[in-house]
Amino acid sequence: MADESKRSAAYLPWQTFKGALDQLSQGLPSRIDRSVFPGIAWNVQTQLFSGMRFLGLLKGDDEPTPALADLVSGTEEERKLKLKKVLQDSYSELIAVDLTKATRAHFEEKLGELYNAVGDTRVKAARFFVSAASYTGIPLSSFISPQGNGSTNGTKRRAASSRPPSWTAATSRSRSGRGARAPASPPGSGASSSRTSARSTCRSSPSSAPCGVRSRATLRGRRGAPRW
Repeated sequence: MADESKRSAAYLPWQTFKGALDQLSQGLPSRIDRSVFPGIAWNVQTQLFSGMRFLGLLKGDDEPTPALADLVSGTEEERKLKLKKVLQDSYSELIAVDLTKATRAHFEEKLGELYNAVGDTRVKAARFFVSAASYTGIPLSSFISPQGNGSTNGTKRRAASSRPPSWTAATSRSRSGRGARAPASPPGSGASSSRTSARSTCRSSPSSAPCGVRSRATLRGRRGAPRW
């Protein structure tokens, strides 16, 4: 069972937290309540306020702390340095484990023990910390964060696959319900010569039936004499 006397670690989506800081950088109200973030779902707002309290950004009756006022001011690079200090202060016991050598399982176990996180909440809290550490440059082992600390959003980008033009063209024709067209015969090929010869034969025999038309006698001859 979780120890209720311990502080609960932040477990909201990282992008929600980062977006809230971006919004507050446009103007910091005297109180941070639900009306400040109308576009965020109610339950996610609860996670946001809980996480901001854990990080020392809210106090009393949802009042912003000087740390929050300082965090939302300045450039993004300055914000990274300030947030790194906030994380180091809030997660000091966890960072003391030496996360540059810890495994993922060890990291999550200590996070749960230190900050009152169990089950799905622990998974979300671990995901938030890894994303925040990657954003601010807090070093982590490759077991905890296989992507390293160069990612700002903690997501993998899939490389665009390249397809040969011929494969793409054939696929496009197949999807549109039309088969691939046979390539035209180059000038001088056997197929072209045969067609030219056939046309010449038709023109040189005016007494014969038109080309392509078979007479009834010819057809009867091929089928044989009628049977009585």
